[in-house]
Amino acid sequence: MNKIFEDMKTQAMPDESTVNALIESLPEKPRKRGIRFSHIAAAAAAALSMLTITAGAVSDWTFSFLGDFSSAFGEKTEAYNIVESASYSNSASDMTFELVGVSADVNIFRVMLDIYPPEGTEFTEENKPCMNDNITFDFYLLNAHKGYGASGRFDVLSDTPQKMRVMWTYSCSAGIEDREIEFVAKKMTRTKDENAVNTDGNSIITDNEGSVIKTEEIWYTRIKTGSAPQKVKYEPGGQAIDLDRLPDSDERCRIFVTSAEIGSMSVKLNGLIRGDLVWRDSTFTAVKTDGTPVGLIFSGGSTIGGEPSSGLKDGDIILLFDDIVDPADIASVTINGTELVFK
Repeated sequence: MNKIFEDMKTQAMPDESTVNALIESLPEKPRKRGIRFSHIAAAAAAALSMLTITAGAVSDWTFSFLGDFSSAFGEKTEAYNIVESASYSNSASDMTFELVGVSADVNIFRVMLDIYPPEGTEFTEENKPCMNDNITFDFYLLNAHKGYGASGRFDVLSDTPQKMRVMWTYSCSAGIEDREIEFVAKKMTRTKDENAVNTDGNSIITDNEGSVIKTEEIWYTRIKTGSAPQKVKYEPGGQAIDLDRLPDSDERCRIFVTSAEIGSMSVKLNGLIRGDLVWRDSTFTAVKTDGTPVGLIFSGGSTIGGEPSSGLKDGDIILLFDDIVDPADIASVTINGTELVFK
């Protein structure tokens, strides 16, 4: 193999016989493909992706796909993204998965990937993957030492017979800084076999029709994150903010905000929460110090413990900005007309 690489160095573009010799010399079905970076430039990323001998695996590693979902590229995110390394496995399915980009701040993890149909075929309405139906993705913190709350959502960015591009966004109550993260694709099949066992060790679940849902891990990516030096923390002192009306009650879910943590993609509000966390009809906005508005959506939340007599639980809510921001530029957040002023 060393001789093959020496031959490649002498060629501006390796000829077909050299590339074929290299491929034949590689171990059969390598477990992972990987890339390590520290906000590397586009040209360096492109060169590195060529060395993986993986067409289209990595196009660029700057990740501004918040304001413009049509692109994985941008300039603003390079200074804020805390992802340090990423590796992904070969697919154990007839479909192919390619990692496009990964981005994270203090509380938000986002991954963009392309899904290709079996070789020589195209996606149709009958066989294309349907998120959370015949294929699902799960998020795990590998170095978590206690329980945590995580919630996810997906956006199908493009859908053609040749390729589906999907972005998943996860918020995590335990935070995303200095973590090892695994993001797993699982194939879901339904059967009437009551003795079915999942190959990945997960418990068997059933759907509304009583069919057993069996899951099989078919692809994963592992991510290493660092710290976010741009984050900003505030202590509002227990300001009360009402969310939606509680089920079967005239009262609203209320959070008494004791601290706020702002990252480049999100703001996390910590405090005491009254009742179940209900937010669906709530409105969220943010304003920069220069008066510019920034859109917000609810990304996730969690509650734990608490005193039954008071009805209050420790908890948090995580809100996602609709663009990359400098955390120090966020002056306030408004929820259902109540403003939480930071500066």
